[in-house]
Amino acid sequence: MESVQCLYYEDNQEQQDRYKRWIEKAWEKMDFACPLQIKTTKEYNDAIGIIEEHSTEYHLLIADILEGSDDSPLGLHLITEARERNPDIAIVALTIGAVTPGKDLREKAIQAGADNYIRKDDLDERGL
Repeated sequence: MESVQCLYYEDNQEQQDRYKRWIEKAWEKMDFACPLQIKTTKEYNDAIGIIEEHSTEYHLLIADILEGSDDSPLGLHLITEARERNPDIAIVALTIGAVTPGKDLREKAIQAGADNYIRKDDLDERGL
């Protein structure tokens, strides 16, 4: 494998830039032999299109779960689609909140096909 291909879906540009830098730094600290190549998108339709056409080219999907001011869970749909198209892809769900009214996002992310769930708040608290 020449490099690990990652698709990072985040609808907020500021957060996308911030957490992309964190992902890159974390990858470097782990000192893997393969470099990490991150493709970012903030548009849900673009992310779905990439997954539909190129899912087997990606080794890792990092998906923000909630999108927009209404906190639509479009990231969950993306996770489900990615898992169905590429059962071997590693998927990390990323979100700003742990619970929305009536929903446990961690549980929903795992049910959708995520391998792991990270709260952005936890990264922020650690100064990452």
